[in-house]
Amino acid sequence: MRKRALRVLLMLALTAVLGFGSVAVNAAAPTAPPAPTLEQLLQEGMDVIVACVRCEELVVSDIQLCPPLKSGTEPSIQKFPVIDNIKICSGLVLVDAHVCKLVTWTDVNGVVRNKFARIPVDCCIEAPGVAPTDTVAFQAIEVVCERDELQNGRSILHEKMCVRINLSIQRHIAGPAEVLMDDTEILN
Repeated sequence: MRKRALRVLLMLALTAVLGFGSVAVNAAAPTAPPAPTLEQLLQEGMDVIVACVRCEELVVSDIQLCPPLKSGTEPSIQKFPVIDNIKICSGLVLVDAHVCKLVTWTDVNGVVRNKFARIPVDCCIEAPGVAPTDTVAFQAIEVVCERDELQNGRSILHEKMCVRINLSIQRHIAGPAEVLMDDTEILN
């Protein structure tokens, strides 16, 4: 009988220490704190999205392959799109970006060559309601479509790319709820 009691106590102790179950029979489940009210959020301040904007730019470039590409082979192209700078103005967003391309090809002499090209992509996006004090909440850039063709005796890689840039602009708002509730543009 004592062995059985010791086993039960040992199992309860292991369960409590290792967290395998609950020792208390009627323990109340923890409750989440109540969600803050709009007035509390406005008093403390919060960031709200004021604009979601996008631009698509067609970029055309020629990359010189010197010495020319060997007949019967195709170049390998790796793309790395990068956003360099975003400037928010009143009602406009200026974006400076580029696409880095690493082109690898076998030349007419059978030697593997690499060329690094930096292709600029710039756009000006209309964003009604944004102000210079707003900030960027989200940014993304991608090459959504492209076409490459060899020209001039396989010594030029002529490229067309459609580059898409997506941005979300946010504004920090705080203050008395009565004042901010009147500004429906901010909260919509």
